Amino acid sequence: MEEKKVGLKERIGYGFGGLGMQLANKTVSQYLLVFFTNCLFLNAKTAGAIFMWGRVVDAVTDIIMANISDKTKTKFGTYRPYILYGTIPLALTFIFAFFCPSIVQANGHTLIWAYVFYFLEASVFNTITGMNYGALASAVTQEPIERSKLASARNIGESAATLLIGSVCMSTVT
Repeated sequence: MEEKKVGLKERIGYGFGGLGMQLANKTVSQYLLVFFTNCLFLNAKTAGAIFMWGRVVDAVTDIIMANISDKTKTKFGTYRPYILYGTIPLALTFIFAFFCPSIVQANGHTLIWAYVFYFLEASVFNTITGMNYGALASAVTQEPIERSKLASARNIGESAATLLIGSVCMSTVT
């Protein structure tokens, strides 16, 4: 049985998925620390600790999500439900990570807000969508050359997002 070839349209679509994932990821990694210190007035040590502990939580959630995904069997596939249903909470937590209501600030709960929404965005919903999106290429084709074409398309999309967000963030911060 001949393995399915991945067409140009599918590769471009997969590349745009990488672009979309990295637009959010790079905005968080390149600008959220500045937002925490300059807008929420957290000191740099505390803001850095939020990022450090977020990576620790992410290491745990990555393992948990990988086990859950591998056991998932639905009519939509193994990875697709997590990508489809994870994007809405990912988008909401992304917005709330860059927003803190004045009532939260007035009550002195800014640090809790920052921890909760950074952890939810970067360590929970990004894991749910990102890990499954990355694993999607293995479900599309078993052919190593076709998988490498998908990986290349994704890398091009991610690189474009990195350049775009880097340019935008540098112009806003400086």
